[in-house]
Amino acid sequence: MFVWDTSKKRGKAQSCSFDKAERRLIYAYLKAELGNLYPPATRPVGGWLRPHRISHEHSHTSAMEIHTLEALSDNYMYLIVDASTRVGAVVDPADPDVVMEAVQRLGVTLKMILTTHHHFDHAGGNERMKALMPNIVVVGGATDKCQGMTKAVNDGDTLQVGSGLTVHCLHTPCHTTGHMCYVLSASGSAP
Repeated sequence: MFVWDTSKKRGKAQSCSFDKAERRLIYAYLKAELGNLYPPATRPVGGWLRPHRISHEHSHTSAMEIHTLEALSDNYMYLIVDASTRVGAVVDPADPDVVMEAVQRLGVTLKMILTTHHHFDHAGGNERMKALMPNIVVVGGATDKCQGMTKAVNDGDTLQVGSGLTVHCLHTPCHTTGHMCYVLSASGSAP
């Protein structure tokens, strides 16, 4: 059961419980409509925009780190890192230079690209990332035509990032017919 604590937003302790199906719908809404992996209550007051291209905003647990990276003028990419192995995946690398800078700065071995859908502001950097890192796996929805895709996934498929993270693939045909969401969990635990 997922519990979303709304105490910061409303100023008093309240929580809402969601079952697995509701949690998937909430995640799909957050990703498609808000464009980020964080509940609205956790956004910084000043928003995500920073005077530099790599955000210091990130989520960190003992198993994973999620770093928010700015892309183009109005979008975001996410660098997901297995904290124990420093192996990572990037979601929608529209700006490869920013991704590579973050990978080097954080000491990450990038192994995978997770593409949500085929639009240029999400998949437009895939080919350049493949040129920079020839062995990288480019993941995308099986019914989508993502640029540079080397591994097609379907609803319910799972992938591994490093030894500690599992990526659960969720087909969410909302924004595009082949749109995918990626739900992360520590290996061996439910999403």
